[in-house]
Amino acid sequence: MIDELDNRAKKAGLYYDFVYLNDAAPTQTKDIFQKFSNGTALPKLRDIAKSYDPDQVFQTLTPGGFKLINTPA
Repeated sequence: MIDELDNRAKKAGLYYDFVYLNDAAPTQTKDIFQKFSNGTALPKLRDIAKSYDPDQVFQTLTPGGFKLINTPA
């Protein structure tokens, strides 16, 4: 359904390639972090996560949400 809406928006010239993280569906997570700052934010987010959570407790033990650990480079 989301793909269909995206296609309709593209045809109408109204498509904007941004997904608000809190409203994203599980099927939209493939490249959700790549869309921030045209992909330049992902390395910075990973560096921040490493500095504050070096053992990846938040990434591995917290259920739900979109995790950096599951995001392809």
